[in-house]
Amino acid sequence: MPDLEPVFFAPNQRDEAAAEKVLDATGIEYTVRLEVIEERRAEGVCFQGMLYEVPAAEAAKCRELLIRSGLQRGIVDTNTRIR
Repeated sequence: MPDLEPVFFAPNQRDEAAAEKVLDATGIEYTVRLEVIEERRAEGVCFQGMLYEVPAAEAAKCRELLIRSGLQRGIVDTNTRIR
């Protein structure tokens, strides 16, 4: 698989199912792995969940489709810190 870029973080099964539905519909291959995410906030809150990665060339497209599907809360971007 080409270089991967993280696009979505799902802290629960409902978000996992929703993200997979969107990503499966694109036909783009993706990987999923257990990960800890630290949001850049003053309190330094961490979350454990599933991280979705796609080929870097498809990342922007996948983020846009996830956002259009109402999943903006789980979008991983440059403000998201992966531990």
